[in-house]
Amino acid sequence: MTRVPFAPAALASLRERVRIRTRQAIRGAAYRLLAEQGHDTTRVDQIAAAA
Repeated sequence: MTRVPFAPAALASLRERVRIRTRQAIRGAAYRLLAEQGHDTTRVDQIAAAA
């Protein structure tokens, strides 16, 4: 997993803020779906649609 460098919102560019928000949304959706459905039944397209 690639770590996002710490970038305070005031110092980060719009592109970087969008990138951080997108990764957080994908990660949150993945954790939720994995907890609900389990690892074997969760598909990447489900995670993308939920994010």
